Amino acid sequence: MLVSFIVGEPALLVKKERIILVSDLHLGIEERLREKNFYFPQASKRMGEKLFDIYKKHKAKEIILLGDIKESIGYPTLSEYRDMEDFFNELGGVRLRVTKGNHDAHIDKIFERLGINVEVSREILLKDIALMHGNSLPSEEAMEKKMLVTGHGHASANINGNYEKVWVVVKKRRGTPELVIMPPFNTLILGSDISENFAKHMPVLRTALFDLEKAEIYNLDGEILRRMGRNSNII
Repeated sequence: MLVSFIVGEPALLVKKERIILVSDLHLGIEERLREKNFYFPQASKRMGEKLFDIYKKHKAKEIILLGDIKESIGYPTLSEYRDMEDFFNELGGVRLRVTKGNHDAHIDKIFERLGINVEVSREILLKDIALMHGNSLPSEEAMEKKMLVTGHGHASANINGNYEKVWVVVKKRRGTPELVIMPPFNTLILGSDISENFAKHMPVLRTALFDLEKAEIYNLDGEILRRMGRNSNII
């Protein structure tokens, strides 16, 4: 594989370029949870610390965030701004790039207001890998790569009665790249069950380009759990 699972974490390492990939931060979700009387103080700061530790441990050269940086779809509240500041303050000095997600309206102006130097685009094309959030279809250029990595789906699976975040890998077939769908990096987001209308949330899976029935499901330790299909089982 062109990428490797970072054991125990919802993060990937692009081996050749030494890039850390994570998706679906949803910074500011703490405010929505506080409204429901769930409190997670300094959750964004701790998430930034964890990502920086991963970056240092793997001697990476940069971090690419695959969209849904913030929780609010429009402009964030003051509380969400503080959560974003707490997160990005932990990544000072790290080269950052972002692919915009469906929650990332005005993200360029928000980064500017926060004084954060981040490159923002819809897609990022590496030598062999195309990166995007996953809320839209990939470009023709992206489909010419060997691998397509997205987030957006918040993939999880019921493993022996417990829901766990998982990786969804759809193997390459003629004319398409291999597809890797990332679980959310935010620890406060469990995910969406891959057996319950998961494909409806992913534009690439609503086309004939990729077949979820032929996907492989891995846990965060990189162990294969399930091969999809009509009679899919934990293996």
